Amino acid sequence: MVLTTVGLSQLLQVMMDIPLFKCGKKYKLEVQSQSQSEFSERMYIYHSRIFDRYRRSVVSLAILGDEQKSWTPNRYERQLWRCRAILEFPVVKLIDYSMEDLSASRSPLAPIVQAHLSAQIAGKDVRVGYEKKLSLIKSLYSRGYGREDIVQLFRLIDWFIGLPQSEEERLWAEIQTLEQETKMPYITSVERIGISKGLEQGQITKGQEDIIRILEVRFQNIPPKLRELINKIKDLNVLWNILIQAVTLQSVEAFQSVARQYFTEDELASPATEQNPPQKADESE
Repeated sequence: MVLTTVGLSQLLQVMMDIPLFKCGKKYKLEVQSQSQSEFSERMYIYHSRIFDRYRRSVVSLAILGDEQKSWTPNRYERQLWRCRAILEFPVVKLIDYSMEDLSASRSPLAPIVQAHLSAQIAGKDVRVGYEKKLSLIKSLYSRGYGREDIVQLFRLIDWFIGLPQSEEERLWAEIQTLEQETKMPYITSVERIGISKGLEQGQITKGQEDIIRILEVRFQNIPPKLRELINKIKDLNVLWNILIQAVTLQSVEAFQSVARQYFTEDELASPATEQNPPQKADESE
C-alpha cells in the first residue's frame, strides 16, 4: 500500500480548476513525495527552462508529500564572484495539515490530501488502510458534494489507497449499503467495474505522459521515436524506474539508451500499440 506518483499527479488535475491557474501565467508545480538534496536546484532549473521556452512570467510552487517535518526547501542560490542567481518559491507541506481540519473542509482538495496522509499512516497495514479508506469514502457523502464530485474523488482515493482484492470487495459491499441507507446511489456497479479496470491503464497512460512532459521541460525537443518508445512501456515498475531517469540523466541520448535496455530488438522494431484500443461491440445488442 503506497502513495503512487500517478495519485499525486491527479491532485494537479484538480488544482487546474483553481482560478490562480487560469490567469494566463506559466506555472511550475513540483510534487515531491520523498526528501531529496537536489530538489531546490531542480526547481531552479525547471523554472529557468520554462521561462526560456515561453518567455512569460513563471510561478514555481512545491507540494511536499514526504514524512520529514524538518525538510522544507524553499530557496535556491548560486553565486560566482559578484554574480548571484536566486529562486525563492512557496512550499506546501502536506504533513502539516491536520486530519481534523481536513475532515471539516468542503474543499475537493481536502479528501485528496487526506487520502495521501492516510496512505502514509497505513503503510502496509491492510486493516488500517481499509478503515481509513472506508472512513474517507463515507465522508464524501456527508460533505455535500454532488454526484460527479463523489465519483471523481472516489476514483482518486482508490488510486491512493490500494487494498487486496478481497478487501476491495468487502469495501464495495459497505459502499452499496451506505448508498442504500442514504438513498444516494452515486457509484453504480458498472462504474465500480469501470474504475477497477481503468485504474491500471490510467496509471500506465499517465506515467507515460509524465515522462514525456519531464523530458520536454528539460530538453525541449523530444525525437518522435523516443515518444513511441515510451508509449510501448506497459509495466508500471519500468515506468517508475525510467521516470527517475528522466529527472536525473543529463541528456536525451542517455535517457533513450537506458529506456532501450527494457526491450528486445524485435520489440524495438515493432510500432507502438494504441493506448485506448476500440472496444468491440457487444454482439448481444
